[in-house]
Amino acid sequence: MKKVGVITWFSYDNYGSILQAYALQKTLKNHNYQSDLINYYPRNIRVNLFNRIKNFSLIDRLISKKENNIQNIKNIFEEFRKDEFTFSSYCRTLTDLYKLNDEYDSFICGSDQIWAPTLFDERYFLDFVYDDNKKISYAPSFGLPNIENEMVKKKISKLISNIKYLSVREMNGQKIINDICNKKAKLVLDPTLLLNKEEWESFCVDIKEKDYILCYFLTRNKSKIKLAKKMAKKFNKKVLLIPINNKDYLEKNVKVLKKIGPKEFVSYIKNASLVITDSYHGSIFSLNLNIPFIVIKRFKDNALSQNSRIYSILKLMNLENRLYNDNIEYFYENALNISFNGSNKILLRERENSLTFLLDSLKESCYSDEKYNGITPLCTGCGVCSLSCPKKCISIKLNKDGFYNYEIDKKKCINCNLCKKVCGQCSRESIELKNLELYSCYSLDDNVLKKSSSGGMAYEIANYYLKKGYKIIGVTYDTQENIAKHIIVDNERDLYKLSGSKYLQSYTIDAFNEISKLDKAVIIGTPCQIASIDNYLKLKKRRNNFILVDLICHGVPSYNIWKKCINKFDNIKDVKFRNKTQGWKKKTLTINGKIIKNSKFMDFFSLGNLYNKSCYECNYRVSTCADIRLGDYWGEKFKKNTTGVSMTIIATQKGKYILNELKKNKRIFVEKQSIEDYNRNQQTVNSIIPVNYEFMLEDFNDDNTIIDELHKKYCKRQLRKNKIKEILWKVYIKIRRK
Repeated sequence: MKKVGVITWFSYDNYGSILQAYALQKTLKNHNYQSDLINYYPRNIRVNLFNRIKNFSLIDRLISKKENNIQNIKNIFEEFRKDEFTFSSYCRTLTDLYKLNDEYDSFICGSDQIWAPTLFDERYFLDFVYDDNKKISYAPSFGLPNIENEMVKKKISKLISNIKYLSVREMNGQKIINDICNKKAKLVLDPTLLLNKEEWESFCVDIKEKDYILCYFLTRNKSKIKLAKKMAKKFNKKVLLIPINNKDYLEKNVKVLKKIGPKEFVSYIKNASLVITDSYHGSIFSLNLNIPFIVIKRFKDNALSQNSRIYSILKLMNLENRLYNDNIEYFYENALNISFNGSNKILLRERENSLTFLLDSLKESCYSDEKYNGITPLCTGCGVCSLSCPKKCISIKLNKDGFYNYEIDKKKCINCNLCKKVCGQCSRESIELKNLELYSCYSLDDNVLKKSSSGGMAYEIANYYLKKGYKIIGVTYDTQENIAKHIIVDNERDLYKLSGSKYLQSYTIDAFNEISKLDKAVIIGTPCQIASIDNYLKLKKRRNNFILVDLICHGVPSYNIWKKCINKFDNIKDVKFRNKTQGWKKKTLTINGKIIKNSKFMDFFSLGNLYNKSCYECNYRVSTCADIRLGDYWGEKFKKNTTGVSMTIIATQKGKYILNELKKNKRIFVEKQSIEDYNRNQQTVNSIIPVNYEFMLEDFNDDNTIIDELHKKYCKRQLRKNKIKEILWKVYIKIRRK
């Protein structure tokens, strides 16, 4: 039996979203395909300032205390997902998704509004599937009539061009695709319409209510409920309301239903005398089950309107007269008077056409067998693949985008796959941080604190083990090549070279190639670098001889930014990315002893809008392969500290031994803290890659562009927005405290 991976929305507690996912998986099963929903959650879900303020709504809190209605619904949805769906392994990052290529014979994206330009996410265009011949889109929707953002439009055009078997749910979607990439997409039915009336009736559960008008509104509007009450009075029916939020429970003179899961949703539609809704899926379930319905426009007809999906299905089924346009007199006469004979014939025909497209696409795509020909599409530039290669056919070079990346001489390659075994992107056995011990630490030596970026823990670890005969491998700034570079230090005199942060991707090859010759060493690097080193040392059965320290990392920016920022300096002799003369918490860049005010490089770094692509898909935000993780102890706890504090997470017994030794020798001050401080004050979720990422890369790769113009183009607006949000949030917190 062929296996199919389906990527769609399933995590929202929304009846339409969850039932379309159920229907597509059921349809595939009915036709002898084993399918899994790809266990991936949309990256565009973020809590912004106004969401946070909204969450403190007094009415919501009061109602929630009285009846935990919304939580009950969440539990019902979760039970439905558990009972009815089969899933792939959990895919947190793009690396996880790439692995699915070896598990599934074909991939489907759709349905629902997964292609909405305002919620753009490349994953829902199957960007992680190596072979374009395995890509099928089934009934995705753009939701909106147009794609306003030009950058999003260009990206969507490119992504859709790579999908071989292409269909959409609405006529408007066909037009958009034809306009932006000159391709024809097949018009197919929403997956819920692939299952016939009898199949949905068997899905239903028994309900006691009779003679009612069912209301289901995705947006609150008094006129909608008012219409329902008028219809109820006219036809002598009661009004039932399926609630969407807590405020629905305050509605008067209607019966608000409780504990309505997906099965109950369909059941109440099936048994209704009339359905009044502004929902697309509320409409099409009524249509499929032959229940009289009135559909109300949910949006004004403008650039942000999502009404096109309603218009499309009503036009296709010749039921445009079921759209309410303040024509209450018409519905007084015809609300319950509807013949489904014509629409049933159309539906049967369109169901057959849609199934033919889906099954023919699957039949062809399941037998394509193109494999990814490389190590990983998300190279971190750590260079450990080069270190492990027996034929020395892998090199690490700075690519045109300003990031270190691997290159393979295919003529020398013997396909031993050692490179994949050591790659921290391909193979990882990391330790989750949530159950580890966290400490605040700082050096008791004022000179160490002064030279270090935070609390000097990395220096103290290195210095302690240097005296025990260990070599220290860490990062320095190379003023000859103007790059960050891993070096080996074997004396205390040179240890200062490793002090301080370097907000650049480090070149590792020269230092890492010496690891095989060392008996023991302390290796300090970013989590992705340390993960690969950990794999390599375990493969060589030498892990116990080495101490691994990884650093809390947000990401590494392109060298093309750095080059444009320093090209006015003729001779760089010294660079400090964090100068404590203006305070520990301020990111102060100093070049040749001069403070660079309003550093444009630091703005790009802080905004994180041009990191290495792998940084947006980091596997190690909440896990580690090191013995110790170190970083700045941000947050309220050390707000008044001016000299620096290291957040220190102990991951192994070796790490605990090191901490105790430094404390015993009176090298550091140590205080145990809660691991929750890491979750509160560090980045635990990957940032979304900017929509204009490729355009920024092109601009920075252009020798004719200058940093001032690029900073104005890509930073100023975001910096201004961030400042306004910060001010608003502080004002709001101040008001709440009063």
